[in-house]
Amino acid sequence: MPWDGICWCNPPYGREIGKWVKKASECFNTVVMLLPARTDTKWFHDYIYNKAEIRFVKGRLKFGSSKNSAPFPSMVCIFRKKVAILISVLRGINIVLRGKYGKQL
Repeated sequence: MPWDGICWCNPPYGREIGKWVKKASECFNTVVMLLPARTDTKWFHDYIYNKAEIRFVKGRLKFGSSKNSAPFPSMVCIFRKKVAILISVLRGINIVLRGKYGKQL
């Protein structure tokens, strides 16, 4: 299933989480993910570290009316739209981009 527009994702926190993070890192749109702050994992280093914006959540999250908080720290990772990044890089080296009808991007 394609992820279109700006996507919010709170993936299952099991063994498959790396597949979800990989998909977000490969999207050409913006994806925001709530994840466990597992900085010691392969998926963190392969797809997030130095590749996405990271916001660490202070304290531990508590969902709904739960009396207990999560047993792990959390982070919000933002994978920015890659086209916007490319445009800003190309503008930095003075390349003019034109859209569908010749309008400058």
